[in-house]
Amino acid sequence: MVLGALAELGAVQAQGLSSSSITRQPPVREISSKRQLFLDDWLIDRMDNVARWVHPASKEQTNPILTPERPWEGKRILYSNVIYDEKERHFKLWYNVRPQSENLLCFATSADGLRFKRPSLGLREFDGTRDNNLVLLPAGASEARVFRDDHDPQRKYKMVFMKSQTYGISVAWSPDGLRWTSHEYPVIVPTGDGLSTPFWDDHRELYVNWRRLLRFLVIE
Repeated sequence: MVLGALAELGAVQAQGLSSSSITRQPPVREISSKRQLFLDDWLIDRMDNVARWVHPASKEQTNPILTPERPWEGKRILYSNVIYDEKERHFKLWYNVRPQSENLLCFATSADGLRFKRPSLGLREFDGTRDNNLVLLPAGASEARVFRDDHDPQRKYKMVFMKSQTYGISVAWSPDGLRWTSHEYPVIVPTGDGLSTPFWDDHRELYVNWRRLLRFLVIE
């Protein structure tokens, strides 16, 4: 095959054409054994006599699956995100709460993604006790979003969050998802008016963060 390609290139050059005029196939995309959602044509070369149909999602009948029950959770649960830990084989949920004037972050686990347990972490004091599921959130952080990344065992979990007195999105890292160390300055400026969605993209081999831009309305 290599000799055939060289012969073809030599024939093209003999005809006075540049090698850039050769139509080349796109590189093969490695998808390993992971399941693929064919929501677009990114992984599809062509389709003949087939149609793509995306069925609407159905809400879980037992919703809401988590409601504020503890004093430190206040009256409502705010922004949250959940991941399935393939190595530990259970779901991990981080959810933001604001019982008073301070933003707090809680942690819960589940075997089925429906029934969550609040472990007693003993990390942060609330009303004179550490018997709660509060994690050590970076100072001034709010709207925290967490994902797992195994590139560095000491930074196995990554977080993006908004921080008071700043106008950007900050990052933090943790070996266990409970004790966090944050970067000194925001890494994305300006911030957005909605939650970020961070993750490691295996295909691009880059960290990706989806966010909605913050727009200001000026009324004169």
